[in-house]
Amino acid sequence: MSSPVESTRNWANQRQIYVEYFDEIESTNQLARDNALTEPAPFVLYLAAHQNAGRGRGQNQWLDTGSGESLLSTWSLEMQAPAQPICSPRVGLALFRSVKKAWPGLKWALKAPNDLLLDGKKVSGLLLESVHSGPNNRLMVGLGFNILNHPRRLENATHLADHIGPDVQDETWFRFLDEWKSELGFALLDGQSQTLKKEICDELRDALNLNPGLPEAIVEVSEVGDIRLTTRSIRWMDL
Repeated sequence: MSSPVESTRNWANQRQIYVEYFDEIESTNQLARDNALTEPAPFVLYLAAHQNAGRGRGQNQWLDTGSGESLLSTWSLEMQAPAQPICSPRVGLALFRSVKKAWPGLKWALKAPNDLLLDGKKVSGLLLESVHSGPNNRLMVGLGFNILNHPRRLENATHLADHIGPDVQDETWFRFLDEWKSELGFALLDGQSQTLKKEICDELRDALNLNPGLPEAIVEVSEVGDIRLTTRSIRWMDL
């Protein structure tokens, strides 16, 4: 792999996906949000080699090394109906499933509300935003994924190559992207419902409990995404 962004551009071009690419941008999510109602295609992929104001959840920022070593992306998708609150945990499970299929021997886990962990450290994050206007519904899924490196000042972060070796193969990377695109499609279909299916709740519970830093085991994930512990419940959106 020359760089995650170049490999992802090649993958998208091979699959005839509409791509907007930038060497440097403030935030792929912000631009996708600004363009949400005027997109030229139902599916648009935004890619950047560097973000100088990458957005995270709330006031958080997604930081990168500034040299194209991470996947910095926003997947902008047209939906037939508005995305429901359960879309956030459902998309998180889609990401977890995708990395498990591409690299089954690694120790993946989910950390609510929007982190993917590898060996207990953050390797990827999601940011979901939606825009609705009349019959037009758009969901923007921001995906940051540390592949070849990560900012070293972040003690609880890691990157993929540190666990599989520096030679990240395009073949495996393309498999991950194919799985992610497919799983994301299933997640969006489910995400138009107000409740999660029982089997999805169970998968989410198990993926969350794989986090070695979890202070208390999760007993259940409810049909609306509430995390139930032994003594209390927490709404997904409140995390």
